[in-house]
Amino acid sequence: MNAGHQRNALDRLNADWSDTQSSPYATDQIKRWSYRWLALAGCETPEDVLKACYRFDDSTNTVLLTLLRIVHGRYEGRDLAARLVLQSLLGPAVRDYLPRFSRAFDDSGDAASALIAALVETIATYPLSERTRVKRRLLTRTGTTLRREARAFDRIDRKTQALRDRREVPCDPVALGEVFDDADEAAPDPLVEATEALAAAVRREAISLEDARLIARHHLAADPAPYAELADELHISEAAVRQRCSRIVRRVAASTAAVA
Repeated sequence: MNAGHQRNALDRLNADWSDTQSSPYATDQIKRWSYRWLALAGCETPEDVLKACYRFDDSTNTVLLTLLRIVHGRYEGRDLAARLVLQSLLGPAVRDYLPRFSRAFDDSGDAASALIAALVETIATYPLSERTRVKRRLLTRTGTTLRREARAFDRIDRKTQALRDRREVPCDPVALGEVFDDADEAAPDPLVEATEALAAAVRREAISLEDARLIARHHLAADPAPYAELADELHISEAAVRQRCSRIVRRVAASTAAVA
């Protein structure tokens, strides 16, 4: 890999991110997502989404899973969703893995390209059934992929490599679309359909955003909040929470049927 060419791999991603932040297309797409996907409600810009992906907690899990469902389900804006997941992982991945694996490559440019390629592969192949500790799982899978590539690169005979003027990397770190197009299309996900139904009901004002979040916390979360916990937070009885959830579900069903 030509060092001068790949030295700029991270710079190219950073420049691309600057363009994304100022892109009217990206802003419009995220606003449309905010109406369809409950986890992205309130997000209006790429920076809003990135902030929502910053922490290693349940709220970040929900946002990342939503973006990954958009990518894997071939929904509108899937390339932008992939780019946002990549950007959310880039900083921690650079910090955690580049110092550890750089020596296995010819230069830092090769290491950076391999890291970006590992991130892309991880995003394209992440199993949506893994719904807890999503950000940590994504980074761990990236580290495993990068370790594999580092070992393979390190085993190449250096003289042979020089003669062949080796220039390939696992994938072009900027051309994300082709990688995700090659990934198998995910089967319909009932969780996605339920989330969309909630978001649509909020948009049609059949339920409030607080109602949707209440249902999502109990019925859609990877670690559902029990009725007793929700009752304590709302300062009402557990029976009242059950009744409220039941009414919300009926309103969502009626709203969905009305436009079917």
